[in-house]
Amino acid sequence: MKEFTINKNDASQRMDRFLNKLLPKAPKGLLQKSLRKKNITLNGKKTMAQDLVKEGDKVQIYFSDATLDKFTQDLKAGSSKNLHCLYEDENIALIEKPLGVLTHSSQASREDNMVDRFIGYLIRQGSYQPRLEKTFTPAFCNRLDRNTSGILIGAKNAQTLRLLNEAMQERKIEKHYYVLVHGDFKEKTYVNKTGKKIEEKNKIVEGRDLKMETIFTPLLQGGDYSLLDANLLTGKTHQIRYHLQSLGYPILGDQKYGSHGHGQWLHNYKIIFHTDGPLAYLKDREVRAKIPPILDKRAKAVLGEDYQEALKKEDHS
Repeated sequence: MKEFTINKNDASQRMDRFLNKLLPKAPKGLLQKSLRKKNITLNGKKTMAQDLVKEGDKVQIYFSDATLDKFTQDLKAGSSKNLHCLYEDENIALIEKPLGVLTHSSQASREDNMVDRFIGYLIRQGSYQPRLEKTFTPAFCNRLDRNTSGILIGAKNAQTLRLLNEAMQERKIEKHYYVLVHGDFKEKTYVNKTGKKIEEKNKIVEGRDLKMETIFTPLLQGGDYSLLDANLLTGKTHQIRYHLQSLGYPILGDQKYGSHGHGQWLHNYKIIFHTDGPLAYLKDREVRAKIPPILDKRAKAVLGEDYQEALKKEDHS
């Protein structure tokens, strides 16, 4: 038998979710059966899947050490690669994601990714100690495609991750993107267009599975190109790319959605918080990420060398 004490990051979740995170390699049916047969107990008493665990509770698991080891996930070691923080406090870190790096690791490989970089950064900092945690791993509450740069919102503890996810769902965190498109985009446009994802192609097509809402505001025009602000009201995969294709303004370099070249010109440049409750201290905070050099060079080629100065004027108008 092994006993686990619920800490702050483990608390306020259902017993079955706690067990699934603690023993991710264990069959769910086996865990359910173990609860019924009292091979897993809470504070020495029978417990059910839907019971909430509280800080200080003790969970007893009557498995052999070999079985527990077999069902336990390997400890997160993180990455030693550098990380650029745009803002940080005891609960959150806003991280600048470069082009070409995944947000999360793929299932097939342990390719370099921002989650591992974030975990490694927190381990070196001393604010995350994997050996003391049972179910919590630092995570981002938003995601950017490999070829999209910008701001990732990282949570350092479980409560903050829950609060950030709730704030995202309640639209209390604004996410703004610069996006460079083909065509003369003239008017501010609200798009409410559904779609569905084709997994094998990793692409959004016409359908009704996914509700997606975006507001596009033209900022600058240059010949056959327009630089827009995209306010992402919902956060679905390829949402901005799909919506702009549907309007007839594909993103520069986005081969998958109707352009030419390599790598879409899309940058998550601004996050604005409208949070309340425990995250009220962030209310009205605005965090920005600079346009990366490779996108800057491509924008200058079509909008002119001084386009960023024009953007600054537009921002203050």
